Amino acid sequence: MTNEEIGEMFNRNNLIRGYVYPQDGQRSEYWFEKSPSNIANFFMQLT
Repeated sequence: MTNEEIGEMFNRNNLIRGYVYPQDGQRSEYWFEKSPSNIANFFMQLT
């Protein structure tokens, strides 16, 4: 995903930011388009 695509989604208020905190304490940040299926996929990738 390009910065322009992210900027367009941000301007449309269509972005979600997800954080993952593994046991080593190094936080990872993920941005994705807001939709029920994308939210579910984000959680499923963590298991």
